[in-house]
Amino acid sequence: MELIDGNAVASDLLEELEKRVEAFENQKPCVAFVRVGEDPASVSYVRKKEKTAAKVGIESRLLVFPESITEDQ
Repeated sequence: MELIDGNAVASDLLEELEKRVEAFENQKPCVAFVRVGEDPASVSYVRKKEKTAAKVGIESRLLVFPESITEDQ
């Protein structure tokens, strides 16, 4: 069985994504992250995603809601 270098694969994918983002020229892609609550693991996860998006030139927005929010809201 061959081991796959996950870091190398991720690096290649991010490099390709960065090229695609650059092709948009005047239209900068944007992604929105929605987080409910302040769970440290969730905060860390979303922060990592925001940094990765910025690294490849994608804007991001973060929407944070309290844990008490209901589906109806």
